[in-house]
Amino acid sequence: MRSKILILCTHPKGSAPSQRFRFEQYISILKDRGFEVIQESFLDRKTHKILYSPGHSIKKFFGVLRGFFHRAKLIVHIRNYDYVFIHLEACPVGPPIFESIILGLNIPIIYDIDDAIFMKRMSNNSIWSSSLKWPSKVKFITKHALKVIAVNDYLYGWACRFNDSVTVIPTTIDPQIHKSENKISLNPIPIIGWTGTHTTVPYLDIVRLCLQEIQKTHKFIFHVICNIDPRFDELSGYRFIKWNKVTEIKDLSRFDIGIMPVPEIPWAKGKVGFKAIQYGALGIPSVVSNVGSSSDVVRNGITGYVVENNANEWCKYLIKLIENKELREKFGKAALGRILERYSTDAQSKNYINLFSNGVE
Repeated sequence: MRSKILILCTHPKGSAPSQRFRFEQYISILKDRGFEVIQESFLDRKTHKILYSPGHSIKKFFGVLRGFFHRAKLIVHIRNYDYVFIHLEACPVGPPIFESIILGLNIPIIYDIDDAIFMKRMSNNSIWSSSLKWPSKVKFITKHALKVIAVNDYLYGWACRFNDSVTVIPTTIDPQIHKSENKISLNPIPIIGWTGTHTTVPYLDIVRLCLQEIQKTHKFIFHVICNIDPRFDELSGYRFIKWNKVTEIKDLSRFDIGIMPVPEIPWAKGKVGFKAIQYGALGIPSVVSNVGSSSDVVRNGITGYVVENNANEWCKYLIKLIENKELREKFGKAALGRILERYSTDAQSKNYINLFSNGVE
């Protein structure tokens, strides 16, 4: 008998990196193994489109109301499912009302947590302020879920305090999409690159002065792929590339060196270091902050460099890679092997299938 899985998440399918690389790329794998999978987002596409744009308060408010209404309609049919897979939370604001209803109906919850959302965090760019968040519900869902998926060892340790069935499944790439064809750079001037969103753009301040200093003695180009322009106009070789799902891999593949600066804050401990995973999947060596999971994703001195957040460290190791093309290629090849071994769908698909123990084998 086919097991039916209902996935509850915040954003529409294909619109949020945290969903695309956490569970959406496993949906076809689960279906191929005989599972029936339905994904239901809290936000509709119309609301998601204006979510991080200034203004539109009334439209955003009614978008959230539609989200609650849609969740309420789902409850009527919730008994048709064998499992409910929740990514972060069924609703992005308020207490765990829908989770409590699901648990009351004795439907097993598989809970996926890839951020330290049990911590309070100010969010000025979101339609919901920190006052509308309900961090304590993360502990509630973790405690009552059948199984919990944690993105890294830090979240694993936190979740194990409340649940005996916790598995680490890192965020992954699909090697059929993130492809590197024996990357050998043809760039006459090395390209240092960063990719991210408006939420992580402030992290670039960690390397801003460092890049200005390196520019005095070394030639390089700095590419930023994002949904907003962080304006590095003080760099002569700066280029902003608007993030585009269609051209994402092509744009990333131009990098010779990928960077991932991360501040030393409690929230960052819950991150998996996905930027470095993307770089490595394309055979690109990384220089990353020694925060959170960075030292697991990047093997220091083997696939890239893990550095402290000071100008001397960042400058020293970026210059090493700028000056040595052979070293970049050596590290890039090792990085690709590391990602395929641990941070790919091929490496983790069995773990996803095992989450649904009564499923089709």
